[in-house]
Amino acid sequence: MSRILLVTWCLVFGLCSTCLGAITNQANKLELEAPQGYFVFRYPVFKSDTRAEKAAVAHVNAVLRQLAINQGNDMQATWQQTAAEDKENYKSKDVDYTVTYLSNNLASIIFTTTFAQGEREALLFKEGWTFDLTSGEPVGWQKLVKNEDVAKLSKDYILKQLRQAAVQDNYVIYLDTTKMDATPKNYYIGSNGYVHLLFNPYKVGPASSGVIDLDTDCQIINS
Repeated sequence: MSRILLVTWCLVFGLCSTCLGAITNQANKLELEAPQGYFVFRYPVFKSDTRAEKAAVAHVNAVLRQLAINQGNDMQATWQQTAAEDKENYKSKDVDYTVTYLSNNLASIIFTTTFAQGEREALLFKEGWTFDLTSGEPVGWQKLVKNEDVAKLSKDYILKQLRQAAVQDNYVIYLDTTKMDATPKNYYIGSNGYVHLLFNPYKVGPASSGVIDLDTDCQIINS
């Protein structure tokens, strides 16, 4: 059959972290299987014992669950549109996550996606999501750091840091960086409270450079 055959939801046992008072997170995943290729999207489910936090945590969980469903639907649509002769090289997609920061009413998550296609080398992508656990809404890094740090992290400054890091860590940055957003949005908060910007393959460099993780040296307020 040329469509995805099985959709299963399953909880994976055990609490993964207990870092923010009564808020914890537990692993969940969405799996889709096809004759060739597969899709697995793992994501955290946050829990709280306090009434004040439960509504916000429920909203975060709804956003993450919808993210998994949307990506699964995208894969299903792509599979159905793939020509029969190309299906044996169809990309499998495995998404895992790490909760990098859970404190000060913030939860920061990195989703790591591995694409595998036939005998070709797998591609790796990372996407950061940070939630305000008082409102349940995603929040940009600009709202979390000092105003002077927002001003400092201009596109020119970030490109300068990227080029310096490329020399130090021996990877390649494109000369043409027009694909880079004026204000990069893909970020996460490290365990020490510092903002990291993520640049996936083809954004500012070739696939051989991998995912570039730039420590901005800017710490969130009250971390």
